[in-house]
Amino acid sequence: MDEFFWPDTTYEESLTISVGGEQIILRHAMGETDDATWVWVPGRKLGCVGDLWIDGFPNAGNPQKVQRYPEEWARNIRAIAAHEPRAVLAGHGMPLLGVEYIRERLTTMAAYLEYITEYTIGALNAGLDHNAIVTGFRAPSRFANLPYLRPIHDRPEFVVRNVIRRYGGWWNGRPADLLPPTTAEHARELVALAGGAGAFVVRARELAGSNLPLACQLAEWAVLGEPDSVEAHRCLIDVFTARLADETAYQARGIYRTAINASRGRLAELGAAEG
Repeated sequence: MDEFFWPDTTYEESLTISVGGEQIILRHAMGETDDATWVWVPGRKLGCVGDLWIDGFPNAGNPQKVQRYPEEWARNIRAIAAHEPRAVLAGHGMPLLGVEYIRERLTTMAAYLEYITEYTIGALNAGLDHNAIVTGFRAPSRFANLPYLRPIHDRPEFVVRNVIRRYGGWWNGRPADLLPPTTAEHARELVALAGGAGAFVVRARELAGSNLPLACQLAEWAVLGEPDSVEAHRCLIDVFTARLADETAYQARGIYRTAINASRGRLAELGAAEG
């Protein structure tokens, strides 16, 4: 198709239309994107909310996408609940039915996003290192234990990262990282100082049972520092496979799986079997 038809009707806040005699109100909402729309059908007390509700932790911090808006997301979800819908149709998952049932779920999700945002801004204002803000986050059980807020797609730590980016910029606060060396240079120097990738591999395997995040970090440095090291790639495959088994969020699982597949591909290129 060579011709593009531009929209001939636009709106900033809301737009009311009539379809088959049914009044339909379109409302702008920032959340997963800055241009979302949710639909209110007053005659039926029906809300069609797209991805503002996904029957899981909201996709408010995707590490591979543009800025998300958890604060506005929470406000819009509360606005939907305030309409007291009898039914809510979402972009994913089953319909939500019943005024009280819907209010409880929507307002609780909003409260979770508000908690994450307040925690992150407070930590930024306290001058904490960005990594410390992320690793220091603990999801309250009143949110984390709810089945409809499970981190099956996104993770609350990713939302923390997104809030940091929005209010604190992309720099992590460490001077050496402002204009850093290349990742390859950094990795090669670390591996050389350790006496070779083997030292990283040994320590990564030692840590695999007690500290998988650190084991994965060391395995990754080993591969980056010595890209042709068979043992480094085997180690990376093993520790990231273990981490993959413990991960619930699709986004994180996809990233870990990509790292595993890259090392498997490199082993094949090196003519080595997976250990």
